[in-house]
This record gives sequence, structure tokens and C-alpha cells, in this order.
Amino acid sequence: MKTLNAMLIDPFDESTSYVDIPKSFNQQLDVIKKIMQCSIIDTVRLSENVIAIIDDEGLLKKNRYFAFKGKNDFEAYSSYAGRSVIVGLDTSEENEGDISSLKPVEHEIKHVLDTLIFMPDGYKVEPSMGFISFDDVKFH
Repeated sequence: MKTLNAMLIDPFDESTSYVDIPKSFNQQLDVIKKIMQCSIIDTVRLSENVIAIIDDEGLLKKNRYFAFKGKNDFEAYSSYAGRSVIVGLDTSEENEGDISSLKPVEHEIKHVLDTLIFMPDGYKVEPSMGFISFDDVKFH
């Protein structure tokens, strides 16, 4: 089976490790969910060529958290709950949106790892949802 190189972020043991996921699109989802130990996933774009696959129900479970620091002390950061898989993003015209190996984006992965922080045990983010009325929005 042909595989792609990806990175697992595991906030439970505060580690990162390389993992292999199938190159075949039909097999990727099941393998990624098994690695992450979750049932519903979402994606977050970390850079032009790198995405994080996150546990979409992570905030609803008892979980450990991680975050990516902003560029300076004043820039906010987002925290995520549960395990995550980091993959490259193919931006070529013929494969746009497909996930790809990390090899071509190693320099961007180094930046991602440099900004990674694990939140302390007991850290919790409460899920929330807000609505904005179209009456309050001005369209140009």
C-alpha cells in the first residue's frame, strides 16, 4: 500500500510523531480517524500548504488541548482538543485540495512545530455558538 507521511500531535502524552496514512483517498478517512481515536473530523488551514485534521467533537469530550502560538505575545492563538494529524496540502491545479506528504513542505512543518504548545492538564474550552442577524450586516 502506498502511503503519505503525516504528523500526529498527541496532547495526552505531549508528543509529536510521524505516521503513515494511505495515499488512496478511499482509505484515508478511516485510517486518520483510527489514528486520532475520533469519529468526526474537520480541517484547519495552518499555512498555504499545511492543514491540521482535528477532532470535530473534541470540545465536547474530556480531552487534552494543544495550541499554535501567534507571531508575538499580543496575537491570539487557537486551541484544539484531542489528537490531530498534520498533512501537506496539494495546491497544484490537477490535485487541488488533496492531501499530500509532508516532505515537500518540511520548512513549513518546522514553523508549525515551533509554534506548538501543549496546554496544562485541566485546561478547558467551553463550546459556544453565536448568531448574527442579517439585519445587522451591511453588504457592499
